[in-house]
Amino acid sequence: MSFHKGSKTISMCSKLLAVGVLSLTLVSCGEDEAVVAQRERFEAYSQADLEALLQDGEGREVINAINYYRNEAKATDEHLFLLARTYVSFGGGIAAEETIYRLHNRGYDEAKTALVLAQALVLQGKNAEAEAILAKNQAQTDEQYARLVLQGDIMLSLREFDQAEALYLAAVEAEPNSFRGYLAAALFYLQTGNLTEAAKFAEQASALEFDDPMVSYAQGMVARYSGRIADAKQHFLDAINANGSDTLSRLEVVGIMIAEGEFEAAQEQLDAIYAVAPINPVANYYSALILVRNQEFDQAEDLLLRTGDFTRDYPLAAQVYGFVSYELAKYSTAIPYLERALSFFPNDADTRLALADSLARRGRSQEALDILQPLIESGDDVTALVHATAAAAGLGKVKEARQYIEQAVEVAQNSGVTDPETLQTITRRAAFARFLDDDLDGATALLDAMYADNADDVESLTNKANLFLAAGDLERAQTALNQLASFDPDSAVVANLQGAIYHRQKRYPEAVEFYSKSISTRPQYQSALKNRAFAYIQQEDYERARADIEALLQLTEPDPQLRAMYGRSLLETGAAQAALDQLNQAAEDLPDFFIVHADRAEALAELGHYSRAISIAGVAKRAARYNTEFNAYMDEKVAEWEAIQEAQEQAAEEERQERLAKAEEERKEEQARQQAILEEAGDLLDEEDDQTELMAELERIAEENRKLRAEEEQAALEQALEANQLTPEQAEQQAREQRVRDARNQYFGLWLANEIGLTGEAALQFAAVTAEADKIEPGDTDLIRKAIADIEAAGLTATIQSIEAKLAEFREQALQSDQQDQ
Repeated sequence: MSFHKGSKTISMCSKLLAVGVLSLTLVSCGEDEAVVAQRERFEAYSQADLEALLQDGEGREVINAINYYRNEAKATDEHLFLLARTYVSFGGGIAAEETIYRLHNRGYDEAKTALVLAQALVLQGKNAEAEAILAKNQAQTDEQYARLVLQGDIMLSLREFDQAEALYLAAVEAEPNSFRGYLAAALFYLQTGNLTEAAKFAEQASALEFDDPMVSYAQGMVARYSGRIADAKQHFLDAINANGSDTLSRLEVVGIMIAEGEFEAAQEQLDAIYAVAPINPVANYYSALILVRNQEFDQAEDLLLRTGDFTRDYPLAAQVYGFVSYELAKYSTAIPYLERALSFFPNDADTRLALADSLARRGRSQEALDILQPLIESGDDVTALVHATAAAAGLGKVKEARQYIEQAVEVAQNSGVTDPETLQTITRRAAFARFLDDDLDGATALLDAMYADNADDVESLTNKANLFLAAGDLERAQTALNQLASFDPDSAVVANLQGAIYHRQKRYPEAVEFYSKSISTRPQYQSALKNRAFAYIQQEDYERARADIEALLQLTEPDPQLRAMYGRSLLETGAAQAALDQLNQAAEDLPDFFIVHADRAEALAELGHYSRAISIAGVAKRAARYNTEFNAYMDEKVAEWEAIQEAQEQAAEEERQERLAKAEEERKEEQARQQAILEEAGDLLDEEDDQTELMAELERIAEENRKLRAEEEQAALEQALEANQLTPEQAEQQAREQRVRDARNQYFGLWLANEIGLTGEAALQFAAVTAEADKIEPGDTDLIRKAIADIEAAGLTATIQSIEAKLAEFREQALQSDQQDQ
């Protein structure tokens, strides 16, 4: 079955080859014997022993031992220097840089640390700083080769490929009997796609040092890119055997194992990676694939958010994140990631289907049809035709929708689809398409044919009742419902349908009674909650309607109709700004729904934005141009708003003129007074005791002048606002929203700095950087992503929900603070 919402089997998951639940639990040993044994082991190490451990790939042991020495105040300069080199070997540029600067503070020779510091800076992408460090300090005796390789790395990162190649080859010439120069050249040619040269240099490196893990890694990459997967896998395993901390080789092995279906073995490799590097974007990506395969989408989303920019920079990760968001019904989030994935993989049907469904669910039906067109033209993709049916129906293209679904039924039957659930789902949609095409008898006949052997079962009767109800044939709907009730009179479905029949008859109290009965039987029954909320709105009981809608929003992402209902409820319960937010989003998906535009206009008027309210009222009238009663109502509202606006503008103009006149009068008076004071200033200057009084008076004059200038600038601003048809209330509302968001981000940044142990100036700088992150992506995704990464880098834990809660808490604080200030 193709990948689509609600499917039990997801072919995308097998395509992406994911595996089981990730466990990041580390087993700790609290036994005294183990602690004593570890301490004795660390105490026994000499500097040479530690150097040997690093060479043997036991870098984690080196880090633990030196940190033990630091805790015991026994760490030497050589220990710290080795610690920095070990961090570099793990790719920990920030930790290595910090350790080097600690050495400098202890008086260690900066020239000796220059190469390692430059390597640490390159790992962080600070290439210019690295070059400056190398230029400032001459190479040590044994560093010529390493410097050439590092400079080659810098040139490679700058895409200066000719210079990089020359530097790597110079490294080979500098140490012709060392495998390291050949290895560096092999890795360079791998990155630039020259497999022939990469294979040659990797072979030469292997001839000099066949069991070095990086040599095995290079050979593995050559084999993998050459299509020799079995050879590649063996080379990577050789590298891991030689160096248990070789994360690069482990990641390559994980990719191969997942592709070959060796999920348990892949999981073991991932666990080993996390033991060494708990935060690794590629490992998180592979783990997310594992979770997706088991349909554990919440956990997969959490892991993918922890990958930083990986989901933006790596197309496959963007695809997975898009699918995960789609499965979690976060369609707005899914759409940009699926669009990006489709641009890289235009022939991937699953990506195309998920994107089309997401677009349709956000009311963008024409875009959904455009995305589906290649699959529709193929004529043999049942899921694409089903999605096309929904999209066409969303556009009001009833006959086109019917053609799509009947074609889907035909394709399913001809292609040998035998799954009863799939066939019934398609046939039900076909019946509904016939109903939309004013063919109620044909729709009923199709349902009867589908249930030929058991035409009076619960599912058949439910579908018939819904179909008759939608058609307005309440008598036949009640007959089908009575039959349905004979099977299960206390069913939540039966009560909900009975409420819907009363609802259509405008018997709202009875409708509410049966909806409530349905909800009491099944508290999270979304259809009944939505129906009862709508009935409450019909009765103008907006408080209860709002409560039902807010309960429903805890269970599902709102559709455009639910947003419109919520907006109306919020508006009628005094929450005009929140109402406007909901109604604006609903209007994007329901551009021709005049009631939504009317509510938007009333919300704007409630907030004092009369010019905009009048404009939106015009949109509502155009959408309902044949509804004379509604247009007459809107004309009355517009006349009312125009009168209020005219009175406000007149009052504002009078006040402005008075303020300008008063300011001009005060300015002239101040000029006269200043002149008088200055004429007396000569006498005052002769008297030393009076100088202070003179300066105070002059400062007072200057302050009053500043106030006058501020009033003049305010007057000029008001004139500009009038010229741009932007009321002062609108301008203030915009400014207020920005103030609150900026303050929230500052509070959040300071809290986050405190959480990870920063204080003083460092905390303030960190908070400023955090606040800036809010400008990277729309919404709060960027802040959440950064916060989780920062917290976990500090060795702590956080969840998406906890970060979102903090952002909401600080927004409320910022709002209250702004209200107090105003």
